[in-house]
Amino acid sequence: MAFTTIDDPSAHFQVKNWTSTDTGDNVSQTFDGNSDMKPDMIWHKAAGITGDHGIFTSILYGIDYDGGDSQSTGIVVPNREQSAYNEAANVDFHSFDTDGFTLDSSSQIDTAPGSNRKMTNWCWKGSQGVHTNVSADAGNSILAVTHGANTTAGFTQISWQGNGTGSQKIYHGLGRQIDFVLIKNREQSDHWVAWWRALADRSASSTFKLSDNAAASTSPNPFDGNRAENNNFFYVSDDHEVNANGENYVAFGWSDIQGYCKQGRFVGNGDTDGTFVYTGFRPAWLMYKEDEAQGGFGIWDHGPNNGPFNPINKRFLANTTGDQDVSNDNRIDFLSNGFKVRTDSGGFNQSGRDIYYIACAHQPFTSSKGVPANAR
Repeated sequence: MAFTTIDDPSAHFQVKNWTSTDTGDNVSQTFDGNSDMKPDMIWHKAAGITGDHGIFTSILYGIDYDGGDSQSTGIVVPNREQSAYNEAANVDFHSFDTDGFTLDSSSQIDTAPGSNRKMTNWCWKGSQGVHTNVSADAGNSILAVTHGANTTAGFTQISWQGNGTGSQKIYHGLGRQIDFVLIKNREQSDHWVAWWRALADRSASSTFKLSDNAAASTSPNPFDGNRAENNNFFYVSDDHEVNANGENYVAFGWSDIQGYCKQGRFVGNGDTDGTFVYTGFRPAWLMYKEDEAQGGFGIWDHGPNNGPFNPINKRFLANTTGDQDVSNDNRIDFLSNGFKVRTDSGGFNQSGRDIYYIACAHQPFTSSKGVPANAR
């Protein structure tokens, strides 16, 4: 059996660091990976300044995937409960490009907060702007959805309108079980729902709130306690965060893919010689949350802003507007086959606490041809 089906993860995920200009209008960025990649989802955050995160996505608002009117672009903000910016002035985005993207200036998420600001973008390839409509089937509890899935890399984007009924099926298009899901009500100031399979395996009704640092909770119970084991869909309850009648939603989902993407759980030990977590690849991007009301959703990446060597001591928090934090409390090693925690911080490595993570690859531990990876 092959070690991985994805020898070059940069064909499906890339980190882009760049430096802002004074104007920021129609600023095009070209990716640096081995493969050209046209993204479908771009998660943006500026460093050196306090400002919102922003997710640009091809699934929302009928965006012209090949460029055009930036006012039609959908944007959702991970660190806030507010509804999506919907066809507002200066929504920051211009186009998904053949090997990168083009942004416009804005004050909303600080794509151009001034010259020489460090920008970070985490970018995923989806369905290349080709979206599939699934019709409602009330008799089988199926909601009408639009999805765009990259089945090779296990990533999907989904939009739907709720019907206020429990145990409704959401088709995701991956053809395999989904393992990590983010959901946002685009109409109301509801919290983001963050669902991990590793958490559901221990408590089927528990989820996190991406826009908050709280511990996992059974309220809301967005999946109705269902563990989404079917290869075609997951369930949503009648909770307002996921399925209020007549309100619109967006979701992003990932499946575990050997050598490319992995979610799971580990236990903190409160020591700078922290837990080693095997992923089967050298990470390019890592997000994790301690099951405790502190620390928040830490995000680390391998981009040039973080230097070429271990440990990485810079991280963002997905649930705040805060600047990228630089501290020994953030130290993590990205290794050839996983990551190792190097902090004794109570927010990111508290002894005995469950910690839930998702990571995407820079390089598989061993390629399909048997070529091994190296650490940073």
